[in-house]
Amino acid sequence: MHHGICHLSIVPVRLQAEDTEPMLTQLLYGDYFKIIEKRKFWSKIRDGYDKSEGWIRNDQFTIISKESYNELKNKGMYVSDLVSFVSKEKGELLPVVKGSYLGSVAFFNHEFEGSFVNQKGPKSLFIETALYYLNAPYLYGGKTPFGIDAAGLTQMVYKIHGYTLLRKAAEQATQGEALS
Repeated sequence: MHHGICHLSIVPVRLQAEDTEPMLTQLLYGDYFKIIEKRKFWSKIRDGYDKSEGWIRNDQFTIISKESYNELKNKGMYVSDLVSFVSKEKGELLPVVKGSYLGSVAFFNHEFEGSFVNQKGPKSLFIETALYYLNAPYLYGGKTPFGIDAAGLTQMVYKIHGYTLLRKAAEQATQGEALS
């Protein structure tokens, strides 16, 4: 099985291997994944963070080794600002959005000078974090301030504070403890 990493700011993950198919979720800069099936222009992937599956274009990710994949799984650094930038080799800036995974900055030889979160945050900050997305437009499958859905909102708020939630609302409902 091959592995990959997202080297772009935001990449749509689609239901089927077509640009016209619905977007199920998005990969953000630094998100890593397993490649389940590879075709000429598309690959079916399983996200290393929430195990969601879908199709992405082959020109929108970089192949990595299994060792690199496992190493990235053990780092927990996420962009905490609404939009930040990583510096590329030629002084180019790549925008990265809140919740992007910074454990991959060294892998790409990029530099990051913004603020990030790398430990579990207190639940008292969840509402403050959620308010960053207050005027974000609704986008089915979205996970960014430029477009987000309900399950994406809860997933990103928890992710930024060091907690893992699955991607879909029905899956999220199975996590945690039931309250009376």
